Amino acid sequence: HDDDAKGQERYFGSTGERGDYCRHCQILKPQRAKHCRVCGKCVARFDHHCPFVGNCIGARNHRLFVLFLMAEWIPAAAS
Repeated sequence: HDDDAKGQERYFGSTGERGDYCRHCQILKPQRAKHCRVCGKCVARFDHHCPFVGNCIGARNHRLFVLFLMAEWIPAAAS
């Protein structure tokens, strides 16, 4: 089963919503959350684990990450 290989199982909540259960974190995750193998935790709207900032990029810090990229890219492009 494909979900079992990722350490996840499908569940249907009491209202019929679909989500995942993370065996690593032992939580019922909301949709679009993923478990980061580097950090060892589940991240909402997981994008990637960034080695430059040493953190996962997800729902709470995606805008700040884009600003960080722009702050790094603009001076490099001007030189």
